[in-house]
Amino acid sequence: MNHDDLFDSIGYVCTATARELSKAATKAFHQAGYMLSFEQWTLLVSLWNKDGQCQHELASCQGKDRPTITRLVDKLERNNLVLRVPSKSDGRVKMVYLTHQAKAMQAGLMAIYNEVMKRALLQTTATDIENCKASLLRIQENLRQ
Repeated sequence: MNHDDLFDSIGYVCTATARELSKAATKAFHQAGYMLSFEQWTLLVSLWNKDGQCQHELASCQGKDRPTITRLVDKLERNNLVLRVPSKSDGRVKMVYLTHQAKAMQAGLMAIYNEVMKRALLQTTATDIENCKASLLRIQENLRQ
């Protein structure tokens, strides 16, 4: 593969797009006074969907390794957005729960993210979006085989 092909490949374009989305969301969160990164926000979204998950579950649903999840949870815990509680069934396992502060931030952060996505999808039709998602899901499935 020559150098030019790399930057025109779907893998590179997807990665660059994800990076731009992450930067735009993080910037919008900061401008609104939420000192969160996009990665921290995605972890909060997982907990808003199902509060009280172990770090292994979070790593699995986020597609990240456990050390990365540990760093994200550490930062969120320092900022009083989550807390770790020993599991009732296995004290060695820590369950991660949202604090009241994190729960109160949900509507504001989701509104900000929705505005970022609205801007990102300007001049893009619903059909374009559905076709893109279907293609990317097919690529993911191909890579899992």
